[in-house]
Amino acid sequence: MKIQYKFLIYIIALMAILPMVSATAICTPPVSTLAFNTTFACYQETANSTSDCSGTCGCSATGTYSIPRTLCANWITPANLYDGTWSTSDAAVGSDFDCGFSASSNMYINYTKPTGANNNSKWQAKFYIDFSAVTANYSIPQACWDYDSTKLILRINDWYNAIGDSGDYLYCYSGSWTSVYTTQTIGHNFYEEAMIWNISNITVNTPSPTWNLNCADNCTFRNKVLYDGNINITGVGVLTFLNGLKFTGLAQRITIAKGSLPYLGCALKFKQIRRAI
Repeated sequence: MKIQYKFLIYIIALMAILPMVSATAICTPPVSTLAFNTTFACYQETANSTSDCSGTCGCSATGTYSIPRTLCANWITPANLYDGTWSTSDAAVGSDFDCGFSASSNMYINYTKPTGANNNSKWQAKFYIDFSAVTANYSIPQACWDYDSTKLILRINDWYNAIGDSGDYLYCYSGSWTSVYTTQTIGHNFYEEAMIWNISNITVNTPSPTWNLNCADNCTFRNKVLYDGNINITGVGVLTFLNGLKFTGLAQRITIAKGSLPYLGCALKFKQIRRAI
Protein backbone atom coordinates (compact mmCIF):
# COMPACT_ATOMS: atom_id res chain seq x y z
CA MET A 1 0.00 0.00 0.00
CA LYS A 2 2.87 2.36 0.75
CA ILE A 3 4.21 1.98 -2.80
CA GLN A 4 0.80 2.54 -4.32
CA TYR A 5 0.32 5.65 -2.17
CA LYS A 6 3.61 7.18 -3.32
CA PHE A 7 2.79 6.38 -6.91
CA LEU A 8 -0.61 8.10 -6.54
CA ILE A 9 1.03 11.16 -5.01
CA TYR A 10 3.48 11.26 -7.97
CA ILE A 11 0.67 11.19 -10.55
CA ILE A 12 -1.23 13.95 -8.75
CA ALA A 13 1.93 16.08 -8.60
CA LEU A 14 2.64 15.53 -12.28
CA MET A 15 -0.92 16.56 -13.20
CA ALA A 16 -0.46 19.73 -11.18
CA ILE A 17 2.76 20.55 -13.06
CA LEU A 18 1.60 19.81 -16.62
CA PRO A 19 -1.22 21.83 -18.16
CA MET A 20 -4.41 20.30 -19.41
CA VAL A 21 -3.83 19.83 -23.15
CA SER A 22 -6.25 19.78 -26.03
CA ALA A 23 -6.39 17.08 -28.70
CA THR A 24 -2.97 16.73 -30.33
CA ALA A 25 -2.31 17.94 -33.87
CA ILE A 26 -0.33 16.03 -36.51
CA CYS A 27 2.62 18.32 -37.25
CA THR A 28 5.27 18.27 -39.96
CA PRO A 29 8.77 19.75 -39.54
CA PRO A 30 10.13 22.16 -42.19
CA VAL A 31 12.17 20.71 -45.04
CA SER A 32 15.93 21.21 -44.77
CA THR A 33 17.96 22.66 -47.63
CA LEU A 34 19.91 19.91 -49.39
CA ALA A 35 23.14 20.16 -51.37
CA PHE A 36 23.26 19.05 -54.99
CA ASN A 37 25.86 18.88 -57.75
CA THR A 38 25.02 18.92 -61.45
CA THR A 39 27.36 18.84 -64.44
CA PHE A 40 26.47 20.12 -67.91
CA ALA A 41 28.12 21.40 -71.07
CA CYS A 42 27.62 24.62 -72.99
CA TYR A 43 29.09 26.01 -76.19
CA GLN A 44 30.81 29.38 -76.64
CA GLU A 45 31.54 30.32 -80.22
CA THR A 46 33.23 33.69 -79.68
CA ALA A 47 35.60 34.70 -76.89
CA ASN A 48 34.44 38.33 -76.80
CA SER A 49 30.69 37.81 -77.20
CA THR A 50 27.93 35.97 -75.36
CA SER A 51 25.36 36.21 -78.17
CA ASP A 52 26.26 32.75 -79.42
CA CYS A 53 26.70 31.11 -76.01
CA SER A 54 24.34 28.17 -75.51
CA GLY A 55 23.12 26.74 -72.22
CA THR A 56 23.09 28.44 -68.83
CA CYS A 57 26.82 28.51 -68.13
CA GLY A 58 27.15 32.28 -67.87
CA CYS A 59 29.67 32.85 -70.66
CA SER A 60 31.74 36.02 -70.44
CA ALA A 61 32.33 38.51 -73.25
CA THR A 62 35.62 39.71 -71.76
CA GLY A 63 37.81 37.40 -73.86
CA THR A 64 40.15 38.76 -76.52
CA TYR A 65 41.66 38.00 -79.94
CA SER A 66 45.10 39.12 -81.03
CA ILE A 67 46.36 38.63 -84.62
CA PRO A 68 49.89 39.98 -85.18
CA ARG A 69 50.63 40.71 -88.83
CA THR A 70 54.22 41.01 -90.01
CA LEU A 71 56.01 40.59 -93.33
CA CYS A 72 56.60 36.86 -92.88
CA ALA A 73 53.68 36.15 -90.53
CA ASN A 74 50.57 37.56 -92.12
CA TRP A 75 47.05 36.38 -92.89
CA ILE A 76 45.01 36.76 -96.06
CA THR A 77 41.62 37.50 -94.45
CA PRO A 78 42.05 37.26 -90.65
CA ALA A 79 38.40 38.09 -89.89
CA ASN A 80 37.51 34.63 -91.21
CA LEU A 81 39.24 33.09 -88.21
CA TYR A 82 36.62 34.27 -85.71
CA ASP A 83 33.55 35.32 -87.69
CA GLY A 84 31.48 32.38 -86.44
CA THR A 85 31.14 30.93 -89.94
CA TRP A 86 32.61 27.45 -90.11
CA SER A 87 32.62 27.37 -93.90
CA THR A 88 35.12 30.24 -94.31
CA SER A 89 38.84 29.92 -93.64
CA ASP A 90 42.13 31.76 -93.76
CA ALA A 91 45.79 30.85 -94.21
CA ALA A 92 49.25 32.17 -93.45
CA VAL A 93 50.90 34.29 -96.09
CA GLY A 94 54.25 36.05 -96.39
CA SER A 95 56.40 37.81 -98.89
CA ASP A 96 57.90 34.96 -100.90
CA PHE A 97 61.03 36.89 -101.85
CA ASP A 98 61.74 38.35 -98.39
CA CYS A 99 60.64 35.30 -96.38
CA GLY A 100 62.19 32.50 -98.39
CA PHE A 101 58.85 31.21 -99.63
CA SER A 102 57.67 30.43 -96.07
CA ALA A 103 55.37 31.92 -93.46
CA SER A 104 54.25 31.20 -89.89
CA SER A 105 51.24 33.18 -88.66
CA ASN A 106 49.55 33.16 -85.24
CA MET A 107 46.25 34.06 -83.63
CA TYR A 108 46.12 34.42 -79.83
CA ILE A 109 42.85 33.86 -77.95
CA ASN A 110 41.97 34.52 -74.32
CA TYR A 111 38.74 32.93 -73.08
CA THR A 112 37.33 33.98 -69.72
CA LYS A 113 36.33 30.86 -67.80
CA PRO A 114 32.68 30.71 -66.74
CA THR A 115 31.96 30.07 -63.07
CA GLY A 116 32.17 26.36 -62.36
CA ALA A 117 34.10 25.49 -65.56
CA ASN A 118 36.45 22.54 -65.14
CA ASN A 119 39.26 20.82 -67.02
CA ASN A 120 36.87 18.46 -68.80
CA SER A 121 36.11 21.41 -71.08
CA LYS A 122 37.13 20.96 -74.74
CA TRP A 123 38.62 23.25 -77.37
CA GLN A 124 36.86 22.70 -80.70
CA ALA A 125 38.71 23.57 -83.89
CA LYS A 126 38.34 23.09 -87.64
CA PHE A 127 41.30 23.14 -90.01
CA TYR A 128 42.69 21.50 -93.12
CA ILE A 129 44.25 18.05 -92.68
CA ASP A 130 45.48 16.18 -95.77
CA PHE A 131 42.99 17.33 -98.42
CA SER A 132 39.95 17.72 -96.15
CA ALA A 133 38.63 20.05 -93.46
CA VAL A 134 38.29 18.30 -90.10
CA THR A 135 36.41 19.46 -86.98
CA ALA A 136 37.51 17.89 -83.70
CA ASN A 137 37.48 18.49 -79.94
CA TYR A 138 40.79 18.74 -78.07
CA SER A 139 41.53 18.29 -74.37
CA ILE A 140 43.26 21.10 -72.48
CA PRO A 141 46.46 20.03 -70.67
CA GLN A 142 46.12 20.41 -66.91
CA ALA A 143 49.10 22.77 -66.69
CA CYS A 144 47.40 25.21 -69.08
CA TRP A 145 44.09 24.99 -67.25
CA ASP A 146 45.74 25.67 -63.90
CA TYR A 147 47.98 28.50 -65.13
CA ASP A 148 45.29 31.16 -64.69
CA SER A 149 42.19 30.76 -62.54
CA THR A 150 40.07 33.16 -64.60
CA LYS A 151 41.17 32.73 -68.21
CA LEU A 152 42.35 30.18 -70.75
CA ILE A 153 45.13 31.32 -73.09
CA LEU A 154 45.24 29.68 -76.53
CA ARG A 155 47.21 30.04 -79.75
CA ILE A 156 46.69 28.91 -83.35
CA ASN A 157 49.67 28.62 -85.71
CA ASP A 158 49.28 28.21 -89.48
CA TRP A 159 52.49 27.71 -91.46
CA TYR A 160 54.18 26.52 -94.63
CA ASN A 161 57.75 26.37 -95.95
CA ALA A 162 59.65 26.42 -99.22
CA ILE A 163 59.83 22.62 -99.61
CA GLY A 164 56.05 22.19 -99.45
CA ASP A 165 55.54 21.27 -95.81
CA SER A 166 52.64 22.91 -93.98
CA GLY A 167 50.26 22.53 -91.08
CA ASP A 168 48.04 24.00 -88.40
CA TYR A 169 49.21 23.73 -84.79
CA LEU A 170 47.26 24.32 -81.59
CA TYR A 171 48.85 25.52 -78.35
CA CYS A 172 47.83 26.59 -74.85
CA TYR A 173 49.84 28.64 -72.37
CA SER A 174 51.16 27.17 -69.11
CA GLY A 175 54.02 29.59 -68.50
CA SER A 176 55.33 28.52 -71.90
CA TRP A 177 53.51 27.34 -75.00
CA THR A 178 52.31 23.75 -74.59
CA SER A 179 51.27 21.60 -77.51
CA VAL A 180 47.59 20.67 -77.85
CA TYR A 181 47.86 19.41 -81.44
CA THR A 182 50.90 19.49 -83.72
CA THR A 183 50.88 17.40 -86.88
CA GLN A 184 52.41 18.20 -90.23
CA THR A 185 49.81 18.00 -92.99
CA ILE A 186 49.38 18.46 -96.72
CA GLY A 187 47.73 21.81 -97.14
CA HIS A 188 46.99 24.46 -94.53
CA ASN A 189 43.84 26.45 -93.83
CA PHE A 190 42.27 27.31 -90.51
CA TYR A 191 38.47 27.76 -90.35
CA GLU A 192 37.12 28.37 -86.86
CA GLU A 193 37.40 27.48 -83.17
CA ALA A 194 35.15 27.50 -80.08
CA MET A 195 35.00 26.32 -76.48
CA ILE A 196 32.74 23.58 -75.13
CA TRP A 197 32.70 24.35 -71.42
CA ASN A 198 32.08 21.60 -68.90
CA ILE A 199 30.37 23.20 -65.91
CA SER A 200 30.04 21.78 -62.40
CA ASN A 201 27.16 23.58 -60.72
CA ILE A 202 27.55 23.02 -56.99
CA THR A 203 24.98 24.24 -54.49
CA VAL A 204 26.38 24.13 -50.98
CA ASN A 205 24.14 22.86 -48.23
CA THR A 206 23.08 25.74 -45.98
CA PRO A 207 21.85 25.16 -42.44
CA SER A 208 18.12 25.37 -42.05
CA PRO A 209 16.78 28.33 -40.11
CA THR A 210 15.77 27.95 -36.49
CA TRP A 211 12.61 25.89 -36.22
CA ASN A 212 10.21 27.71 -33.92
CA LEU A 213 7.82 25.30 -32.21
CA ASN A 214 4.83 26.42 -30.17
CA CYS A 215 4.28 23.82 -27.48
CA ALA A 216 0.67 24.95 -27.12
CA ASP A 217 -0.01 23.32 -30.51
CA ASN A 218 0.55 19.95 -28.78
CA CYS A 219 2.14 18.49 -31.90
CA THR A 220 2.53 14.77 -32.42
CA PHE A 221 5.25 13.76 -34.90
CA ARG A 222 4.44 10.30 -36.21
CA ASN A 223 7.58 9.88 -38.38
CA LYS A 224 11.17 10.25 -37.27
CA VAL A 225 12.08 13.94 -37.26
CA LEU A 226 15.33 14.76 -39.12
CA TYR A 227 16.54 18.33 -38.84
CA ASP A 228 19.86 20.13 -39.38
CA GLY A 229 19.10 23.44 -37.65
CA ASN A 230 18.37 24.65 -34.16
CA ILE A 231 14.98 24.19 -32.49
CA ASN A 232 13.38 26.88 -30.33
CA ILE A 233 10.39 25.83 -28.20
CA THR A 234 8.00 28.24 -26.49
CA GLY A 235 4.57 27.94 -24.94
CA VAL A 236 2.99 25.43 -22.59
CA GLY A 237 1.87 21.99 -23.66
CA VAL A 238 3.24 18.64 -24.84
CA LEU A 239 5.29 17.78 -27.95
CA THR A 240 5.37 14.09 -28.80
CA PHE A 241 7.98 12.44 -31.06
CA LEU A 242 6.67 8.92 -31.71
CA ASN A 243 9.73 7.77 -33.71
CA GLY A 244 12.48 9.90 -32.32
CA LEU A 245 14.34 13.08 -33.17
CA LYS A 246 17.65 13.00 -35.04
CA PHE A 247 20.04 15.90 -35.58
CA THR A 248 21.69 15.81 -39.02
CA GLY A 249 23.86 18.94 -38.70
CA LEU A 250 26.68 20.10 -36.44
CA ALA A 251 26.54 21.91 -33.10
CA GLN A 252 22.75 21.95 -33.01
CA ARG A 253 20.74 22.82 -29.93
CA ILE A 254 17.21 22.81 -28.55
CA THR A 255 16.12 25.83 -26.54
CA ILE A 256 13.03 25.52 -24.34
CA ALA A 257 11.56 28.75 -22.96
CA LYS A 258 11.10 28.88 -19.21
CA GLY A 259 7.48 28.64 -18.09
CA SER A 260 5.76 30.31 -15.19
CA LEU A 261 4.10 28.75 -12.15
CA PRO A 262 2.04 26.71 -11.73
CA TYR A 263 3.35 25.16 -14.99
CA LEU A 264 7.00 24.51 -15.79
CA GLY A 265 6.53 25.01 -19.56
CA CYS A 266 6.70 22.44 -22.35
CA ALA A 267 6.86 18.68 -21.87
CA LEU A 268 8.72 16.64 -24.51
CA LYS A 269 7.90 13.01 -25.09
CA PHE A 270 10.17 11.11 -27.42
CA LYS A 271 11.48 7.65 -28.05
CA GLN A 272 15.08 8.71 -28.67
CA ILE A 273 17.17 11.76 -29.45
CA ARG A 274 20.62 11.42 -30.96
CA ARG A 275 23.07 13.12 -33.26
CA ALA A 276 24.02 11.64 -36.65
CA ILE A 277 27.38 9.94 -36.82
